[in-house]
Amino acid sequence: MADLDKFEVVLDNTQAVYHEGDYISGHVDISNSVELRIKSIRLELKGVSVVFWTKLFLAKNESTGSEINKIKGDLSAVEYSEKVVFVQKGHRILTRGYHSFPFSCKLPPELPSSFEGEYGQIRYTAQAIIERPAFKSNIVCGRVFTVLSGLDLAFIPEASKRIEICKYKELGHNHATGQ
Repeated sequence: MADLDKFEVVLDNTQAVYHEGDYISGHVDISNSVELRIKSIRLELKGVSVVFWTKLFLAKNESTGSEINKIKGDLSAVEYSEKVVFVQKGHRILTRGYHSFPFSCKLPPELPSSFEGEYGQIRYTAQAIIERPAFKSNIVCGRVFTVLSGLDLAFIPEASKRIEICKYKELGHNHATGQ
């Protein structure tokens, strides 16, 4: 960010907490000490969930007879939403000085709540991108915000119960049933 003195996403809601279906608004602030050629300035609102867990396997070491722990990690990511808002579209020169580009858009309905846990997370970000002409890398800054879903699991008694899933696969031919 050598060309920029300041580049940030400022949300009107200073607590950065929203509900699904709310409007999220604010401005992208840029302060530059030199002229800057740009193709566009866009804001990307994203919600991404990441799930991870580890499995513990016990195996016998053939030479020593002792048990060995083997840990395997699994990772899966799902994108819940992506919304792109252009706050400045089209090639132009951003003159030296302070610039503020307002934005406002509605969050999709039925978004899951933000979440941070041992086995995964759901995070929402507002990321501003200054797209520059060919052979110049884009400049990116971002801001995390929280989404609270209208679904409160505290009011669903079954939500606190443990869920066990048993999966099995039948292989081979059963001689008793002829199948």
